[in-house]
Formats: sequence, structure tokens, C-alpha cells
Amino acid sequence: MRNKIWFSLVILLLVVGLSGCKSPQEKAAEKIMESGFGNGVDIDINNDGQVMKFEDEASGNYIATDAEGEMKLPDSWPSELSVCDKCKIMSVADMGAGLQVIALTDEKPADLKAWYKQMSAAAGWTEKSIMDMGEMLIMAYTKNGAEVGYTIAPDEDGEGYMVSHVYTK
Repeated sequence: MRNKIWFSLVILLLVVGLSGCKSPQEKAAEKIMESGFGNGVDIDINNDGQVMKFEDEASGNYIATDAEGEMKLPDSWPSELSVCDKCKIMSVADMGAGLQVIALTDEKPADLKAWYKQMSAAAGWTEKSIMDMGEMLIMAYTKNGAEVGYTIAPDEDGEGYMVSHVYTK
């Protein structure tokens, strides 16, 4: 099943990337995704291909990306948890039991660690663990049975950092 999903995603990206993102291509991409996920997949792509959203209409689960880094936090993201204002939100996902936000920044890991540690404590989250490996950090916090984790790592071009925010209920 997992291979079928990944194969569908690869085909989808090829269809979308080569198509110019016109409505017939969105429909074709939806058909491909439905072959892996079942009926009820909705795909929205803006005219220049910079913003894409893949949504399972039955569950409401979705993944959205913005190549310009102008995404907003999901409505169901806890209001007391924020993303460092020096980060650009590139991707958000709501997968039912959990949310993920991916951001890019030029801030150094030590500064990000201090910011997220202070913000989480101020919001009443309890530190569960911190793994500090210099250029890479993994931080975990809990509150009332929920968990939030932050992973900070060099981005793929090595010029900045990717910050993954994962919240589970």
C-alpha cells in the first residue's frame, strides 16, 4: 500500500510539474491520487504552481505547500504555540491526530533553541527532552496529554535551517 501511495505521489508531481497546472491536469492528478487513496481527493494549484494543496475530502486531512514561504498556521494549531517570526512557513499538514509545520530560516540553531525553549515554557509546556547536536536539534514538550516537537536541521542547500514543528493531540 505504501509503495502505491509513493508511486501515486511521484506520478502526481510529474503530471503537475510538466503540465503548467491547468484545470485538466489538476483533474488528472486527482484521479491518480484517488487510485492510491480512494475517492474524495481534492487538489488545488494556483496559476503559477507556487501554492499546492492536497486534501482528502472525507477526513479533511490535507497537505499544503507554498514555494514563497507565505503559509499560515492551520486553524487547529494551538494558539499558544507560535513559529519563530524569523521563519518562513513553507508547508503545513493536518493529518487528523497530528499537525506539521515546516519552516525555513537563516537563524542559527542556538538562537532557535533559546526562542522555542522560552516560548514553550511561557505557554505552559513541560520540557520532555532536548537533543543538541550542534547543527541539529530535537526538542520535545508536553502539556495536558498533547505533545509538540521541534526539529532544527540544516536545509538542503546548507545556507539556512529547516524547522519542523509537529503537534499531536
